[in-house]
Amino acid sequence: MKISSLSALWIQAWSMVLSDMTALEVSGLVSSRTHNIRLTAYRSTTIVSRVRLLAAVFAVLSPVWLAVDALAMGLDAARDLAPIRLMSAGAFAAIVFSLRKMHALRDAYRALFVFLTVVATVFLYAGLHFAELNFKDMQAASSLGYTYLPFLVLASMAIFPLTLIEGIVCSIPAILISTVLPLFSQPAIDPAQAAAKLFVMVFVAAVALLAGISQLAMMLVLSREGFHDPLTHSVSRPGGEELLDLLYATTSRGGNPIALAYISMDRLADINAEFDYETGNAVLTRAADLLHDQLRSGDTLIRWSGTDFVLVMPNAEVAQAHAAVGRLLSGGLGGCPDRTPVTASIGITERIHDGTMDWWQLIDIAQTRSRQARLQGGNCTVGQ
Repeated sequence: MKISSLSALWIQAWSMVLSDMTALEVSGLVSSRTHNIRLTAYRSTTIVSRVRLLAAVFAVLSPVWLAVDALAMGLDAARDLAPIRLMSAGAFAAIVFSLRKMHALRDAYRALFVFLTVVATVFLYAGLHFAELNFKDMQAASSLGYTYLPFLVLASMAIFPLTLIEGIVCSIPAILISTVLPLFSQPAIDPAQAAAKLFVMVFVAAVALLAGISQLAMMLVLSREGFHDPLTHSVSRPGGEELLDLLYATTSRGGNPIALAYISMDRLADINAEFDYETGNAVLTRAADLLHDQLRSGDTLIRWSGTDFVLVMPNAEVAQAHAAVGRLLSGGLGGCPDRTPVTASIGITERIHDGTMDWWQLIDIAQTRSRQARLQGGNCTVGQ
């Protein structure tokens, strides 16, 4: 696939950070569309947990800062700010206690949106309120502390593993509010001072965004290394178990089917014994490559054990699963050193059809049917 010079420059730049990133992984630093389910779930949980952490800090500091307002700006100003202070503390506390460990990216987006909305509301209220008051000396200096709130928000973006697009979307509102608010709250604006402030905000946002993308880059590499089997390039068993847990829960909630095919390679143990493990690994790798070439969009191949694979087919009914497996086998699974074809014993199951309660039952049923196929001589498929 031909890539633009700008894309090539982006890939080269990030290869300097993590030299073993692939082009697809580097594209995942820009947008989340190429992220796998496991990475999405981990990233979403991380974002939500860190939103809760920041909200907890703000929930504690908001009412405590009332004492600072009273000392620095006087009791009248503190009393006027008390309602928004206490309401924001309540809102931040609600974020802490209402959010839980979540796997969906929309939950992470919602958590970020709520947090940033509460912060923006406090900043706007304070800015417009201070514009009506005539502060002097220490009072004016203390009120300036509120103007640094957008800088704190931008800096806090550094703790979130966000893509380039997500980071820009989260940063723009803080920059816009901080830039536009003085037009309504100040009688005169110094252009040089406004430009300098904008430059600093953009710089802080850029550094925070770089830190967030660096976290995401590390997550992408670790996810790939822990999610994929190095020999067959299939999903590893630990990654497959997490994937099955998520997919089964999702399809169960939506009332949708999910089918599994347990694929057990025939004669691989004999090939290892007759030749050597290197030859057996080559045969297994070739078979896995051929299976990958025939996968439907959305299907996942998991290396479940030494010579066994699990094919996960979301939203596939029994007939569709049989058709998919038939297509997988139509091109063959390669050849053995003695020129005989590589074959497999396959068992198929589907959540609704077999009335399973969890994904482990799906695995057990499919594995049992795979054994039945082997007892029938192998190179066949068993499924109700």
